[in-house]
Amino acid sequence: MGPVERQLEQLLVNFPNLVSSQLWARKLPEVREFGSINVCVRQGQLPECSGRSDLVFITENTAHVVELKGRTVGVMALSQLKRYLEPIQKRYPDHLVLGYLVGRYCRDWPKLREALGTDRVGVLLVGQDIPRVRELRVCDHCGAGFHYRHEHCPYCATE
Repeated sequence: MGPVERQLEQLLVNFPNLVSSQLWARKLPEVREFGSINVCVRQGQLPECSGRSDLVFITENTAHVVELKGRTVGVMALSQLKRYLEPIQKRYPDHLVLGYLVGRYCRDWPKLREALGTDRVGVLLVGQDIPRVRELRVCDHCGAGFHYRHEHCPYCATE
């Protein structure tokens, strides 16, 4: 993992709401193994699968699987992410498992959209969907991170 990915990983661990609004105001304890709920599995060895997941935020009823790319996301990154989803679903059979590709650029949008094929996997681009570190504003009231262009926190509506 390169320095850009590490920085992005740390940003999302501190502000998981940037991945999904379902995770707002939740800084989950970090662990490296699957099995618990209300945790962030960081660089966890996946059950029944080779490879390590970058980040998986596991709540009471959802698992948000995040595959980080320092630069470009594309069909190859999507294949990697999809390889992780099934083992996590087996480990947490009662959870809704959602996947996210996170990167700075997208290679071949039409091909990637076709390959996504599900509403349970999405693409988040840094600078568009996720603010860059210098664009991040933190709400004093709820602790959520959001883009500095917002006048109010989109989660608790305070300034």
